[in-house]
Amino acid sequence: MTNKHLDSSKRPQRTPLHKQRALAATHREGWERRYVNETPDRIESYMLAGWTPVMDKNANSSDERAQSESQLGSVVRKVVNKDINASCRTAILMEIPKEIYDEDQKDKQKEIDRIEASYDPSKFAQSGADYGDMEIK
Repeated sequence: MTNKHLDSSKRPQRTPLHKQRALAATHREGWERRYVNETPDRIESYMLAGWTPVMDKNANSSDERAQSESQLGSVVRKVVNKDINASCRTAILMEIPKEIYDEDQKDKQKEIDRIEASYDPSKFAQSGADYGDMEIK
């Protein structure tokens, strides 16, 4: 007996959920883009870091697998939460020059490297955190 749901030749074309990128924006050469939840503190912190909202209606560029974006005013926005009681329902498409983005990422990596370099596993042995045993049967 054949299960009609397993016969791939008769199924419509589909995109699995894990491959859908609902918040993806197409690449713009020389820029880094992302959707930022539209809350005052979040948008302000991005703007202070050099990010700008995408204003050009022609820049309304979503990944072909993504849902279409809407234009409210001239800023590219997307509904990210359909719950009317949610504290944040929309996200704004923002961008920053790739050069500045890369500098920020390098700076962030320096801090990670500093923290990782300070890790000394021998400190745990000295503090007695290596006691006990485990047996797997």
